[in-house]
Amino acid sequence: SGDTSHERGDEFVGDYVDEVVDEINRELLMRVQERGIAVPSSTMANGRFVLRMAHVNHRTTDDDMDAVFEALLEIGREVSAERSAKMV
Repeated sequence: SGDTSHERGDEFVGDYVDEVVDEINRELLMRVQERGIAVPSSTMANGRFVLRMAHVNHRTTDDDMDAVFEALLEIGREVSAERSAKMV
């Protein structure tokens, strides 16, 4: 599709302030790990909490990576919707 992960992530981050985006990323990391979808790690980059994917298995396919990113987007939308519902 040509989208970068940053561009795709903006879909559920929207206009949230940095601290809220960090909270969403923390929740996203926990849920993707708890569901056994992938085991990303995290780091701080330019003062922001970010997810980091290390892909080192030679058997990993593009389809595998697409599935992980689709799951991240789905869970990100879920977390964002839950957050929005609490604010209403």
